[in-house]
Amino acid sequence: MLTSFGALTRSRRGNRQLAKAPGLAALPAIAMTLVLTALVFPMATGSQAFAQDQVIHKSHAFTLFEEPKYPVDFQHFDWVNPDAPKGGTLRISRLGGFDNLNPWTDKGDTAAGMSGITETLMSGSSDEKGTYYGLIAHTMEWPEDRTWITFYMRPEAKFSDGTPITADDVIFSYEAMTSKAAPIYASSYEQVGSVEKIDDHTVTFRIKEGETNREFPLVAASLPILPAHWWEGRDFLETSLDVPLGSGPYLVTDFEANRYVEWQRDPNYWGKDLPINVGLNNFDVQRDEYYSDATVMRIAFKAGEFDYWVENRSKAWATEYEPGQLKPLDEGYMIKAPSPDNEPQTFQTMVFNYNRPQLQDWRVRRAVNRLFNFEWTNKTLFFDAYTRADSLFTNTSDLRADGLPSGRTLEILNQYKDQINPLIFTEEWALPKTDGSQNNAASLKLALEDFQAAGYEIARSGDKRGQLIHKETGERLAMEFVFYSDNFDSILGPLVQDLQRLGVDANLKRIDTQSWLSRVRDRNFDITSISYSNSFYPGEEQRRRWGSEFADVPLSWNLTAMKNPVVDGIIEDLLKAETYEELTAHARALDYILKWDYPGLFEWYIDIDRFLFWDRFGKPDTKPTYGLGLGSWWLDPERHARVQEAGYYK
Repeated sequence: MLTSFGALTRSRRGNRQLAKAPGLAALPAIAMTLVLTALVFPMATGSQAFAQDQVIHKSHAFTLFEEPKYPVDFQHFDWVNPDAPKGGTLRISRLGGFDNLNPWTDKGDTAAGMSGITETLMSGSSDEKGTYYGLIAHTMEWPEDRTWITFYMRPEAKFSDGTPITADDVIFSYEAMTSKAAPIYASSYEQVGSVEKIDDHTVTFRIKEGETNREFPLVAASLPILPAHWWEGRDFLETSLDVPLGSGPYLVTDFEANRYVEWQRDPNYWGKDLPINVGLNNFDVQRDEYYSDATVMRIAFKAGEFDYWVENRSKAWATEYEPGQLKPLDEGYMIKAPSPDNEPQTFQTMVFNYNRPQLQDWRVRRAVNRLFNFEWTNKTLFFDAYTRADSLFTNTSDLRADGLPSGRTLEILNQYKDQINPLIFTEEWALPKTDGSQNNAASLKLALEDFQAAGYEIARSGDKRGQLIHKETGERLAMEFVFYSDNFDSILGPLVQDLQRLGVDANLKRIDTQSWLSRVRDRNFDITSISYSNSFYPGEEQRRRWGSEFADVPLSWNLTAMKNPVVDGIIEDLLKAETYEELTAHARALDYILKWDYPGLFEWYIDIDRFLFWDRFGKPDTKPTYGLGLGSWWLDPERHARVQEAGYYK
């Protein structure tokens, strides 16, 4: 079973982000955190108590820095149609393939969505920043210091076979994630000190002694609650094509490895009438079709083989969907609907592997950044659609580091003054800009200066003449860009040519998706592209991306293998921030340090979703603030018949 299309899209800040590792498509899910806190305003009942000199909060919701929008007795989210009709099929495309349905192993290639087979204790809404409401749990209780949280579970919550979800399943799930599943899951819950059963439907999570984390309640809330009775005798670490038992609104009813998975809405789903689910999960069937190539996927969408498409090629968006280019679009059977993206933008980067000796000097990494002619790339290949990423927190003015540090951020950085790049305090961080032509001479000069400062020189004689070699070792500087999409061929080609002009042994290597995943798992790469999604309130995810403790963990987000005690310290203080001002000050400090470390080649972003869909659907009158709100759509019989009669529905 899957937390369905509706549930997966009901909140871009909700279950989907609790269940998936941003940027690592097709990798096993990590019950991770982006935003949440224990600082929640009491329920309408006014339930408050004092214990150990702390206010004890009890509520139907958690939020960070703001009050929850929806009260304890809310009926549905504002951005859904509570009377949305049920029925029909939604067809989705997936890139790659799968040979495994067990999401808790790091082996094989897992089918998309399998990490959402089970519900979590809480979920979110697409019209709020960092607010979560009870799902399996109906009420939560926690102290001001957030060192523990008690979940009061819904007695009606059941697995798909009708077995009740109990505190014993919660404890089993914690033990499974920390001792039986892939190692990445154990690292996700390492701050949990204990999980205690109070009664059959009440359970308390306690943080490890000495730990502090304002997001600890979310770590607990993100735990996938597995059926202990189903997993008994099964191996969490082995690949399997047995369909796991879950607790969500959809059931896997048919599949063929590497080709398709079909889900059907469970009429007996226990949570279908919960306020957070009303108006969602409207399709009777969701069918995922797998494609080995993105170009083939685009052609298949135009032929009507699946229902919606988010275009990631600027040239295609600018030229293939204009009047006269696509008949069904001209005739109104297909809709082109660019949508503003109001969320913090994804940080896209060609990440450097710090385990590679030749990439350990920050000046080598800066040189590669200086050589990338973004202005020419944007003009020639992207139709001027993108903005160069110049921060970990692009498009978020409160969090990003600009100019020289000042105020509270400067105070934080001064604590580490002797341990960080001194240029942070004297020079404004910036990447070179060109005039949009292929004339990259100034950047070539700057890059060569960086290479020389890192100990390299161009050999002037002998069999290594023209090569960029290290002055002491005589080794030629080499780097390989590894990726699985043909999108990067034309983008990185000029950069590789410029590196070669400076004597670097640089090359591009495009491999299939499964091989790429294998190499990422083993950190067997020099440079590869990855995307890290951001939140309004940076937190635990930063530790997992850059923290030393995750540098050697297979499948962790720390693909750089960074081990920097200063970064560790700032992230830990960020996690302890009790005010928004303190949070933003530490986020800016982190941004300064990491930008000057150049953990990757800074790529680009766009603040709209380039969205197209076949006109078969009904939609609520209100669109959520964040995301497209696809989970609230439904099949409109008249529109569907119109498209079908025109011969476009396959």
